[in-house]
Amino acid sequence: MAIDKFIKEYESLHQVTLVVDRRIEETEPPRSGELEDSIARTFLLKFSFLRNNQNCYFSVVIQIPYFRPNYTMEQKLLLHKKEIYMYEKVLPTMYESWTQEKLSPNYYAHESQSGILILENLYQEGLFKMSETSFSFPECKVVLKCLAQFHALSTVHLDKVLSVLDSLTVTDRAPIIGEAETNIVFEKFRKFSFPLIINEEMKKAIDKIFTNYRFLMNLAFLPNLNRLNVIIHGNVRWSNLYFQNDDEDNAVVKFKFVDFRNSRRGSPAIDLVHFLTTSAQFEVFIKHRNFLFE
Repeated sequence: MAIDKFIKEYESLHQVTLVVDRRIEETEPPRSGELEDSIARTFLLKFSFLRNNQNCYFSVVIQIPYFRPNYTMEQKLLLHKKEIYMYEKVLPTMYESWTQEKLSPNYYAHESQSGILILENLYQEGLFKMSETSFSFPECKVVLKCLAQFHALSTVHLDKVLSVLDSLTVTDRAPIIGEAETNIVFEKFRKFSFPLIINEEMKKAIDKIFTNYRFLMNLAFLPNLNRLNVIIHGNVRWSNLYFQNDDEDNAVVKFKFVDFRNSRRGSPAIDLVHFLTTSAQFEVFIKHRNFLFE
């Protein structure tokens, strides 16, 4: 089991004996609509140990797969293997040439059959998710700066990992997208939002996206042919971003990404567009999109 493996390695590394609280609790209840979008649930494993005659208390995150029914077992396994490969091979390789704070949580152990991961508890380290699901202009700049660093680091080591990374990427997204659910969303948009759009060219462009949605999704999971490729995060949205602010001026002093199941070789623009369209405040996107894209 991953938990037993973690306990053994932690005790050996730190020369302590752990007292483990087996009453595992969820890190935080899913927000409205978040569970439907999620493919993992996270729980806390708490433990303590004695050092210098004082009790020290600590905790780690247990990440347990939670997959929607439209995922096949093969796709679930590939997603799990992808994240394990990112934590065990890709991210450590990227950090070989990086002297600053890591952009991901520490990884401790995993269990292959169950898909369980044990990771650093970012809340315990003073990081947090934003209370709002859409970000302000300064927050967007922090995310995009760290994203640019992540992409730049990956280009140095891309050749070392790309063959395995490509083999773990599901490029046929049709079974995962959920065609029936997607069509309902598109029809609602056509019925209620299209009448509000005055520009006819914009209507045609949006309708073209809807018509070719499956093709475009598959295209987004293929390498960027004959152009710049980096290792993209693949799901840069508010729920996968953690911040730590300075107590005095509230400036962001630490930042981490989580959830690397959709990491893959591709255009950095995919991460950029995904973040700005899912997590930036609407006013920020309208007013500053040219600056942020540049």
